[in-house]
Amino acid sequence: KVEVKGKSYYAINEVSIQRLYEENYNSLVIELDVLCDDTLIERIKGDGILVSTPTGSTAYSLSAGGSILSPDIEGLIITPLMAHSLHVRPMVISAKSKVNIVKLKQAKAGVYVDGKLVEIISQNESVNVERAENKIIFLRKSQSNFYKKLQSKFEKGNYE
Repeated sequence: KVEVKGKSYYAINEVSIQRLYEENYNSLVIELDVLCDDTLIERIKGDGILVSTPTGSTAYSLSAGGSILSPDIEGLIITPLMAHSLHVRPMVISAKSKVNIVKLKQAKAGVYVDGKLVEIISQNESVNVERAENKIIFLRKSQSNFYKKLQSKFEKGNYE
């Protein structure tokens, strides 16, 4: 569940906060404070940040250097996007945690939910991410194996 500007959105894969590249917006790096359960865990300067579910861990987050989470792990991945730092790394946190991302400075940023731009935020506006009350149930064949399917996708380039 993603809350921004008093509205709620739901993500299956990820929410991202990214600098905007449109002509009308400042395309400089953005600066974000990332809080987990009301504790500041990182200040990120760069292109933005992803908060991914296990389902989203094999998509954008993986491409950005994040870890792969098995579907049975109840966690979230916080993945910086092109951070201007040597020490900022992806972090896996409990799905019970509440993540708050605060946009610092004046450049505007886009909030994307599963790749769709849903809001534009400015200085001191925040995005809250937490596990939704409702869960999605995926149907799988009984012989389906996450690791074999993952291996097949990357070996054969079959991303469907």
